[in-house]
Amino acid sequence: MVDEIEHVLKAYPFLGGIRFFDDVFTMDKNRVLQICDEIVSRKLNLVWECEARANTIDEEIIGAMKRAGCEFIDLGIESGSDRILKNIKKSITVEQAIASAKIIKKAGIGLKAFFMHGLPGETYEDIKKTVFLRRYLYYNLGVEGTTQGISVIYPGTELERIAKDSGTLPKDFSWSKHYERDRSYPPLDACIYMPVFEQPDLTYEQIFQYVKRAKFAYFLRHPFHFLKTFFKHRKTIKKWLTTRARRK
Repeated sequence: MVDEIEHVLKAYPFLGGIRFFDDVFTMDKNRVLQICDEIVSRKLNLVWECEARANTIDEEIIGAMKRAGCEFIDLGIESGSDRILKNIKKSITVEQAIASAKIIKKAGIGLKAFFMHGLPGETYEDIKKTVFLRRYLYYNLGVEGTTQGISVIYPGTELERIAKDSGTLPKDFSWSKHYERDRSYPPLDACIYMPVFEQPDLTYEQIFQYVKRAKFAYFLRHPFHFLKTFFKHRKTIKKWLTTRARRK
């Protein structure tokens, strides 16, 4: 791998850095440490970004990554509710996610955290916990960015099976046929060609309303954070307030 990195840097000297397209770059700790040691020993001058899981992060691996030029990490946390994390078999806890974020930020590495809404078994209280964790990471730990998306179904996944069993996925649905949602969608998800995971008692429209309600609940507790967000993201806030999730 380091041979390839070195080749790319020599062939394209104008590159500012590289990104590892690996969902769990940090899964094998010894491998990562070896890669970092090799980058340092070869004195390769580069910055890089990768994706990681909270349960693979510790000070040793993050320290080695920083010394080897890692400048940014994408961390998939998904939910602020331990119950939901257990439901989706994420194998992490909220406490682990916060601890990982602290280690990454302490090392001086940029961090972006990813969250999802509409996961199996989710309720308003779970959505509220996710929104509050997302804001805590941003305002209290200085995480550079956080994103929130809606859970979509991919072929052969457990979400597909659950959706078919519950009847929320159309009976005539087929991956071999063109699919387009019969709704207009707000900022949570822009792709209308993938089915959203829904539950009989939690539709996409309800999820969107719950997310907005949770955001308001957070800002009522932290009005100063609202002012900071308002002046920095006025256009995004306007879009959220004026968009309606509805069927066409």
